[in-house]
Amino acid sequence: MTINNSLKILQWNPNGFFSKLDEINLLLNKYYPISICLQETNFINDKIGSIKNHTTYYKNRTDAGRASGGVAIYVNLNYHSEEIIINTNLEVVAVNVLIKNSITICNLYLPNSQVFEQSDIQNIINQLPSSYILLGDFNSHSPLWGCSILDSRGSKIEQTLFSNNDFNILNSGQATRVSASTGNFSAIDLSFSSSTITPYIDWDVIPKLSSSDHFPIIMTLNHINNHNHYTRKKMEIKKCRLEYISNGN
Repeated sequence: MTINNSLKILQWNPNGFFSKLDEINLLLNKYYPISICLQETNFINDKIGSIKNHTTYYKNRTDAGRASGGVAIYVNLNYHSEEIIINTNLEVVAVNVLIKNSITICNLYLPNSQVFEQSDIQNIINQLPSSYILLGDFNSHSPLWGCSILDSRGSKIEQTLFSNNDFNILNSGQATRVSASTGNFSAIDLSFSSSTITPYIDWDVIPKLSSSDHFPIIMTLNHINNHNHYTRKKMEIKKCRLEYISNGN
């Protein structure tokens, strides 16, 4: 797959689109991404936030009595895009974007109150075309992506990783959230990709610009023909898991 140089995708849980719109625009003006993916947009009914020169794709929470949850993907109008309908009960929206080749971006929000199984994540993956990025706020902990503990939710995501050779985690181990009450850091905002594009993606956190408890994440898509990157990441995952088990966890 050929990807143009230095195309960027942003993801962030701002915990409210309208209250963080100034920061969202700062991110867009600084990084000029092809897309920004937001979780906890907190849209309600037909009051959907728009961004100038972007196409909006969204899924709102429909079973809450107040504005909460929801996901949205904003795609720069310079790129042709169309929604891919995902058959799931989870809060998810997916878009196919034509860069030079097409890439699918799937945005997921899994609140702590949402019970899910590994099969729910696998169901989403099964509906995505071969070149995809699955990202979002998973509220799932594992040392594999930088948390200090492994919880039952993280274990389900781990199982999905280990059972799919074509499913790779992009996180580097950096913290993506800081607790407002304790000041503790965690990494619950996750990014995954299919193996066809993993070697071309650089992943990083933007910690300096955020009034949310989550940090924005930036993914840079480069045309780098380096398939060893995929093998190395899989080896790192297995090594990290073995070390965690050997330490008695």
